[in-house]
Amino acid sequence: MAKADSDDVSLDRDPRALRRLAKSAASLSSNSDSCVARRDKEALTAISAMICAPVLDSNKPGRPPPGVSSSLYAFVRKLRDAAGSENLWPFATRLAASSPLGGTDREAAASRTAELARVFRLADWATREVAPLALDLVALNMQSRLLRSLAPVQDSNSARAGADTANTAAVRASVASAGASNSADFARKAAVFAGRADDAFNVPDPVALAWAGAYAAGSAAAAAESAAAAGVDRQVLIAMQLSLLNELCPDLDSGGLRF
Repeated sequence: MAKADSDDVSLDRDPRALRRLAKSAASLSSNSDSCVARRDKEALTAISAMICAPVLDSNKPGRPPPGVSSSLYAFVRKLRDAAGSENLWPFATRLAASSPLGGTDREAAASRTAELARVFRLADWATREVAPLALDLVALNMQSRLLRSLAPVQDSNSARAGADTANTAAVRASVASAGASNSADFARKAAVFAGRADDAFNVPDPVALAWAGAYAAGSAAAAAESAAAAGVDRQVLIAMQLSLLNELCPDLDSGGLRF
């Protein structure tokens, strides 16, 4: 069985997590000899190790196990510290099947399309939802309106437009609030890396996908700092992230990817 990244923790510290993992892995497939089933179980082990306890450096996107979405894995790594393992456990099995490998050319193309759709949604969320919220908290309403009025981030061109507007907002916010400025700047970076992922030839760049996911979560973390400074419960930001994760994880009940 594959090991988790060296900067992740061991499951040995949490026997309850091991029991949950065993139950979830058993549910992935009734065919224990299947290569796909074995790969999914290995992915679930790595994800569960990351969920069980904080990783050493959640600012880095980390390397996902085979079959796991680069952008979602990085997003969850960053979210783990704020949300806690109990809120993330329901997503473990879905994350383990978030980027299917192999199969037919059509299935591989569908997986690539889904991964690009996810990374653009992450960038769009950070740029048009999270950063504006952080800016509103420090009364930078004009900048928040400009971000919310952007066209949805759906390709490299709209990602560049989002990055440019977020950059202006970050500069304007720098004199008012470090949290709001950082939120807008991380949203800018999420959009930049989403655009780079789309610009890659044929296959989305996994490094760009990962950094886009990490910066989207970073934008929310910075917005939470801004919220706390304004006396607003940061749980609002955690709820937003969990809702987005639920949206972007594959729907196993329907038998396939959401996108």
